Amino acid sequence: MSQMTFRGRTLEEACKAAEQTLGAGYVVLATKRTQKSALFGLLTSPEFEVTAAAKEKSAPQPKPHVFADGARFNTRNDRDEIDGLRNEVRNEVRTLRALFARNAADERASIEPLAREIEAELGELHGILLDMQADRSGREPSAPLKKLLAAAGIEGSFARTIARKVEERGDNASARETFKAVICEMVPTAAHPLARPGRRQIALIGPTGVGKTTTAAKLAAYAILEQKRSVKLISCDAFRVGAIEQLERFATLLGAEFCSVKTRHGLEEALLASSAEVVIIDTAGRPGGANDIESALHRVGKAAANERETLLCLPAALREGDARRLARQYGPCHATALVVTKLDETVQPSGLVHAPLATKLPVSALCFGQRVPEDISAAHPKAILDALCPAPVRKTSHSRSVLS
Repeated sequence: MSQMTFRGRTLEEACKAAEQTLGAGYVVLATKRTQKSALFGLLTSPEFEVTAAAKEKSAPQPKPHVFADGARFNTRNDRDEIDGLRNEVRNEVRTLRALFARNAADERASIEPLAREIEAELGELHGILLDMQADRSGREPSAPLKKLLAAAGIEGSFARTIARKVEERGDNASARETFKAVICEMVPTAAHPLARPGRRQIALIGPTGVGKTTTAAKLAAYAILEQKRSVKLISCDAFRVGAIEQLERFATLLGAEFCSVKTRHGLEEALLASSAEVVIIDTAGRPGGANDIESALHRVGKAAANERETLLCLPAALREGDARRLARQYGPCHATALVVTKLDETVQPSGLVHAPLATKLPVSALCFGQRVPEDISAAHPKAILDALCPAPVRKTSHSRSVLS
């Protein structure tokens, strides 16, 4: 039986190609779903492969003798043969239905991340077009506005968008005040993660070294010391050395419950068994593991959807290119808000602008030090503006001492 491979954009299209070549009696040996590259590797599209072969023809059976007993009593044999063929067809139909259902589910699951990746890449292409347009027009922002953008570290297409909005306003206010107004308009904020009463499940995701464990300890301390709520800390970070021990130490000092899990199933069991009012989950600095956390949170129950929150932690000194890359990587995790960390480690907190514009997420909290729980606050607009546009230091005149 010779095998042939057929391809198509959908499984039905590949099967139709196999039927046209091998006939209606072909046998499907294997199916495979792959990704087809297009547009110089920027975009990909799903493609299906079907390995099939033509059905071998059975040798003709000798006809029974005219006077054989089977010629007179063959009704039962014919019925058994028909029933056997019917059962065989039913089994093949069930197999094909299961195959189509499985491939359809995989295709639906892959559509959303693919669409988000395409959207991000189109956004980058849009930024390139804006660069080309700006180069042709030759228009540059005013000197005071360029100074404000440079001081904050805002760059690339985000800087051009802010400059264009500042110029479109055209009011009589100073460049500094207009810049602040545009920042308030473009950078959304959300309530503090623990502002809402009742049960809360908060998962912290983000790259390694961004401060997720310290942020988890700050949120836990705030809930215990300020709100008098019971807290359970769950560590899923078995990747970084000492991460579990660090969070366990925080839990011991705060008097909070603690457990560590290594699998999605273990996290589901820990969430279902927890009776604490606030559950805070510290994840590993890898998008794949964070995606498993999101799946576990979703499977716990749809009734608790309004109680769940996934916070993407990103550093204050975040460049534009890194912001777009992290937005693509953590897009499948379905984060609900941002936490901008390490504000005390940079004088150009561009992440306050780059992170929300790249991820289309509001900023929920700001972290600016290692103290627990003092160095965390809600991300209200004034705090963001104070970090991006610090008040100028006034020079004080000192009287010179007169030496006699």
